[in-house]
Amino acid sequence: MIGYYTGRFLQLAGLIIVAETLIMFFGRMMPLLKGSLAGVLVFYLGYFLARKFSA
Repeated sequence: MIGYYTGRFLQLAGLIIVAETLIMFFGRMMPLLKGSLAGVLVFYLGYFLARKFSA
């Protein structure tokens, strides 16, 4: 149960990181790509964690 909610929290954190990166670095390509990649990696880590511990 803890693993499932940890995964969901990481998914939400990943979405927030991507949204914040898009707002902060709009127009500058490299910081935008690096920040978005970090957010996507956090999101997918949470996705696989939540899928592993789902009922």
